[in-house]
Amino acid sequence: MIFQFFNLIDDLPALDNVALAAQLTGTSARQARRRALELLDELGIADRKDTYPAGLSGGERQRVAVARALMNRPALLLADEPTGALDSRSGEQVMDLLIDLNQIGQTLLIVTHDPHLATRCASRLIEVADGRVARESTLEPTA
Repeated sequence: MIFQFFNLIDDLPALDNVALAAQLTGTSARQARRRALELLDELGIADRKDTYPAGLSGGERQRVAVARALMNRPALLLADEPTGALDSRSGEQVMDLLIDLNQIGQTLLIVTHDPHLATRCASRLIEVADGRVARESTLEPTA
């Protein structure tokens, strides 16, 4: 799951924030750190691996949160307002990342109030109003 406000552990640098997810499932610290570094590298922030959350930008924190969510190779990635706490530039970067993940086969379920994010990242859109499905549509892929 990718949380709106990241939920990173302030006392751990980025690499350890990501590796912890695998260690909690029994993966050795060495293997977990290796995979975490690979993910941070794929997300373009390996150079920030030793930086604590307070020293990261919003976009970097979100990328650490994405890496943590991908750590155990989930079949489904849940994202709650993944761009809600970000400035527009960082939000665009996260949208690009989500699109890239989906294009390589990652299944995503994104909850958002942002119609731009919804239409840009989704192949299927379900609008909910007052706890009920208000509208459902299939979207054509965008280039």
